[in-house]
Amino acid sequence: MKLEDSSHSKSFAELLTPYLFAFQRYWKLAFGPAIVIALLTVLVSRKWPDYFKADAKISISTPKVTSDLVDNLGQAEMLSRLEAIVQEILSRPRLRGIIKQHNLYTDIKGPGSAEAAMKTLRDAVTINQVRSETGASRNYTYSSIVKGKTPGI
Repeated sequence: MKLEDSSHSKSFAELLTPYLFAFQRYWKLAFGPAIVIALLTVLVSRKWPDYFKADAKISISTPKVTSDLVDNLGQAEMLSRLEAIVQEILSRPRLRGIIKQHNLYTDIKGPGSAEAAMKTLRDAVTINQVRSETGASRNYTYSSIVKGKTPGI
């Protein structure tokens, strides 16, 4: 006796028939809730405030030559290098250039608006030491994160 697989003997149209029947019978019940859900999604997305998060990694590498030729940098030297990088990133000319180039903080107007915009951007930047998945800190690797309200484009 030969056993046949019933799914191979049916045509594609025969397989879809129950689903088409169910759709024809119940589409009116599904249409209303689908429209309501779509409208609620649009309303919530319009009212939800826009935020952004930019993340960059800063890695300070040690020299690749032997310590006989070059003094090995210690933890204090690496931290001073990081501090110099942070000061460069958050310097007034750099922040002013970023704000001007990307037309940020246009809602801040009046006297001192440039200073207020630079302070807002400076406060939005955080720099932390990177930790691996195991929880151990990665020496000389830092994460720079900027969070804030998405500026109008």
